[in-house]
Amino acid sequence: MTEGQSRCTHERCVRVPHEASSNGRCIFHARAEDKNKKEFDEALRGYVSLEEVREREKAYDFRGFIFPWDIDFKKDLGINTFADGDFCHATFEGNASFDDATFIGIASFGGMKCQGTLSFHGAKFEAEADFRDSIFEGKSIFSQVNFEQIGWFSKVVFGEVSFAESTFRSIMFADAIFKGKASLRDITCETANFDRAIFEDEVDFLGTTFNDEALFRDAVFAKFTVFSYVKFGFTEFYGTVFSEEVNFSFATFKERTYFTDVRFKYADFAKARFLGNATISSKSIEESISFEEASIENITLSSLNLKGKAQINFTEARLRNTTIKCEDVEDHIKQEIDKDYREAQEIYLLLKNNFHSVGRYDDESWAFKKEKDMERKSYCHARPLRWLGSMFWNLLYGYGERPFRIFGWCAFLLLFSSFVYWFSKGVFHVIGADLVLVEDYWNNLYFSVVTFTTLGYGDFRPVGTIKILASIEALLGIFLIALFIFAFARKTGGR
Repeated sequence: MTEGQSRCTHERCVRVPHEASSNGRCIFHARAEDKNKKEFDEALRGYVSLEEVREREKAYDFRGFIFPWDIDFKKDLGINTFADGDFCHATFEGNASFDDATFIGIASFGGMKCQGTLSFHGAKFEAEADFRDSIFEGKSIFSQVNFEQIGWFSKVVFGEVSFAESTFRSIMFADAIFKGKASLRDITCETANFDRAIFEDEVDFLGTTFNDEALFRDAVFAKFTVFSYVKFGFTEFYGTVFSEEVNFSFATFKERTYFTDVRFKYADFAKARFLGNATISSKSIEESISFEEASIENITLSSLNLKGKAQINFTEARLRNTTIKCEDVEDHIKQEIDKDYREAQEIYLLLKNNFHSVGRYDDESWAFKKEKDMERKSYCHARPLRWLGSMFWNLLYGYGERPFRIFGWCAFLLLFSSFVYWFSKGVFHVIGADLVLVEDYWNNLYFSVVTFTTLGYGDFRPVGTIKILASIEALLGIFLIALFIFAFARKTGGR
């Protein structure tokens, strides 16, 4: 304390400086090394029993106080109700307990710092609770807390923290940093804002309910994250980064949902339900995304950007009127990559029916072709004859999805037959009652075309065993022409 100094140098404080203080502060604002526990505890008890505090109906001003030792406000000071509580920029160097406390008026904890365990278990905030810009280095416990108004936790730095089973009207975690594990399971909340929040360790939202709105724009989840059994209202994950696995299994998205420009490593939406309009687009999916048994009707899956060997799983998903493009999932179907061709066939059937429901007929054609490819591959060892039959139809015209492939076979048949006619010298030109051998190739090719199309002008005639080839060519010509007409009409006429 400076000689002649009459008041504490801390802002707004009019108390007498503590004689051991090296910076002219009162005993409450003095540094930890400048005071001892006994006199500090006595001073605290004296303050809370002051008549002026009682007159203000328990409106406590602990602004900027430095608490060097553990403190339990109910046990040590008998305080269980705060009409107003001002702890702005207070420092707790030990543990601090506000368990079961009731804050009737505005609770101001902005800029506070706690190095030990901070506990508000079972507390009740009837008005706003402001913890903005605070630093919680130790464990923070906000379990079973009731926030009847808005709770401000913007720009707070957390160590390990638990908000399990708490109730919020509105909660703001914008720009907060969670350095330790975060438990937000079984929370009930009307609106929540986690914009630009950073979670450096595991996060657990298991069973939480966001009744109205949940925003996670530009948030970063560095470790394993759980949103299982969460009930969402309006939800927006814009620019969100999930560096490790994120689990949305059994989650329910009741209203509009946006996953826009999200980065996934592994995302699990197994048995999730999308009841409102939803859009899922990603900047990248590094390993896999699963919609196993999920209800993803009437949603948009666009620009998924599956990287490298990343997989997508639609096993038993309810996929109808879902906007999705074949190029987004091509070469990434999990069952095909795992060579489970029977299951892969079912997935492509599912995709085919979905593409039909949204009128994407080119994509439907692709899915049907892939479905038949998977069926053929499933026959490879178990049913070789069926495999050969399926391979034939695939090579012939791609199961009807490659009708112009028939032109290639027609050209092959025409050229092959014409060369056989030419080399065998079995085609003759009919001139009156005489037969003159056709020796040039072009007339043999002409005869092959006429035979293939069954025009039969009669100016050329096969003689000898070459008649067999001519008959076979005519039959194949009828078959191939009819097959092309069928496939082309089916391909271009819609489904």
